[in-house]
Amino acid sequence: MSKRPIASISTAQAADREAPSDASENAHKNPRPMSSSHAPPHASSAKRRVTSCAACRKQKVWPHMFPPLTITIQLTHHFVHNSDQMRASDGAAAVRTVQKAQHRMRHQHRATQLAVLGRDLSRVHATLETVCQQLGVELPKPLELAALSSVGAGPGMQDGDLDDGEDGLYEPSQHNSPSTVPAPIDAYLTKPESEPSAPGAATASASRSYKKPDIISKGLITIEDAEVLVNHYFVEMDPILYGFVNTHSTTHGVRDGSPALIAVICTVSSLHLVDYGHLFETCYREYRHIIATTLFERQDVEHIRALLVGSFWLPGASRILLCDAVRRAGDVRLHRHIFKAINGLSNTSPSLHHGSADQDQSRDCVRLWYGIFMSDQHQAILNNRESLLPLHIDVLEKRGEYMENEACTSHDLRLVAQSSLLLAMARIKSTLGSEYPTPVPESRAAEFVNFSAELDAWIDEFRPKFQPSPEMGKFPPLAFQLHYLFGKLYLGHHVFRGLQGRMIPDALLEAARMAYDAAVAIFRMILDADGLLCNLWRVPGYIHIMISFAGHLLLELCIKHRDQLGINVEQDYRMLNAVVSALTNIRLNPAHPLRRVASGLQKRLFEFAAQYGKQSLIDNGTEWPRQHGKEATSMTASASAGGGAQETTGPLFEMGATGMPDDFFLTDFSDFTFQDPSVDFMGV
Repeated sequence: MSKRPIASISTAQAADREAPSDASENAHKNPRPMSSSHAPPHASSAKRRVTSCAACRKQKVWPHMFPPLTITIQLTHHFVHNSDQMRASDGAAAVRTVQKAQHRMRHQHRATQLAVLGRDLSRVHATLETVCQQLGVELPKPLELAALSSVGAGPGMQDGDLDDGEDGLYEPSQHNSPSTVPAPIDAYLTKPESEPSAPGAATASASRSYKKPDIISKGLITIEDAEVLVNHYFVEMDPILYGFVNTHSTTHGVRDGSPALIAVICTVSSLHLVDYGHLFETCYREYRHIIATTLFERQDVEHIRALLVGSFWLPGASRILLCDAVRRAGDVRLHRHIFKAINGLSNTSPSLHHGSADQDQSRDCVRLWYGIFMSDQHQAILNNRESLLPLHIDVLEKRGEYMENEACTSHDLRLVAQSSLLLAMARIKSTLGSEYPTPVPESRAAEFVNFSAELDAWIDEFRPKFQPSPEMGKFPPLAFQLHYLFGKLYLGHHVFRGLQGRMIPDALLEAARMAYDAAVAIFRMILDADGLLCNLWRVPGYIHIMISFAGHLLLELCIKHRDQLGINVEQDYRMLNAVVSALTNIRLNPAHPLRRVASGLQKRLFEFAAQYGKQSLIDNGTEWPRQHGKEATSMTASASAGGGAQETTGPLFEMGATGMPDDFFLTDFSDFTFQDPSVDFMGV
């Protein structure tokens, strides 16, 4: 490096010390050549300061070449010109730093342009799909960009990655929900430039003018398969689950509702349809991906609907889905729609000044809230934990008024009835439950009598009011009796907590017998009630787990308390064996909860036979299999989703066999309580 650049830098530094700082800054901000005729004194040094340093001139880098980097270059030159010990090599390094910054900014600019282009293409493609569907012509091929972004759950570009800015970030919706008292956080969450939106909580608070890519547009499943899965859910599944999705009637409507909704419907249907079981993993993966990537985004009521459906039908993810649904339901204030659902737009409704959703939309919001409450109580019972939703809230206390409204449907009656039953079971848990294996004091014997009478009053009140419709099928009327027996079973099972094989206290003997009678009645009902066994394949997972719990409890009572309760062990064993045989003959997908429950009970029956004595179970009482075996087998034929049950294989296992089933093992079912983490009622 020659000495001339160093001299130039030194000269520029000297000029900087003499010239005003504001003049230097203006010169750097507006670099332009100066004519010799108008050049002021010290023009040569000023020119060096205005244009570039010697090192920059050697690299042919001028400030006016890259306007976006004017500030960066100005700061770099300021650093170079004002460093007393700066050498020419340092100037070259600074130039390289500037060039790297230029390259980085160009790359970021291209990435932003690609994101905008991808977003525009998605909008155009979604509009084209809508037009094709309206005209009845073949849909365009899915975007390769969307299909590429949906593969796996890796770090690839996903749908949410195209949404830059804060518009897609999750914020609780305060303005679109009926509210009487503003919350302290409202002022922080409200954007000053935002206009009050007209739609209520039943519409998207941050709805977009285009349809996001879904499981169909991404090419994960075909439109033909989606039509079959959605129609199957509408006909077979939705009437069982209180009609939560009956606000939609077509696949197109579901797709417009939410990408998560079409994904969960396809997931649930592929889980229950054997012929479409190969799509289950694909649909389930996409559903979980949508839920995970939208965790911090604002979503509408349709997304909550998708979470609710998944929490009922997918036991493996139900707790996670429920927590997200509870959070979002609180953000949009679903529970406050009870006033509008009861009173319409009367002046007594505190939601009058918030939202313009009509009464039907408000009733839909209330139905969703009742569904979330039911799912929450199911999880609280099965996992012996506290519920997430409060038990004393207007939407629960006014459930009677809600049911008396003239717009009340059969599904509304079922929702109110189930909510009332679960409230009673929540009080049972609060009074008698415990997280510790401590026995129930004998002084609590009167509580069992009171709660039993409350359960009796519940079924006497609601079962006569229910008028089933033909599209509901045979299960909803039977569900009242089945859930009543579940309540009795749950109440009585507290007696056995902490006994560890000891005698049942005399004061609690009646409650213990109530639990045993409820377990026996459940399995007799499965065998004898017309329409129950053939519908067990399409009921929510809570019912499957309660049936499994009843079977485990019954077998343990036969071992530990048969003398004190006067149990006919052989008869109960054959009854349970007939039920499990019928369940295993139903054609189900491997991941179906009922198949896992049947396998777990089958393994437990084998253990019971080895512990009680195989010979006594073989020799005595052969009437039950001949009397009920054919009936149970014939009823399973209609329960096969794909048509045609598996061939009946006879007994669950050979009494003389030395091996045990090698799948779905269960550990010891010891203290008859739901909180034992070592027990898996699903059989895994």
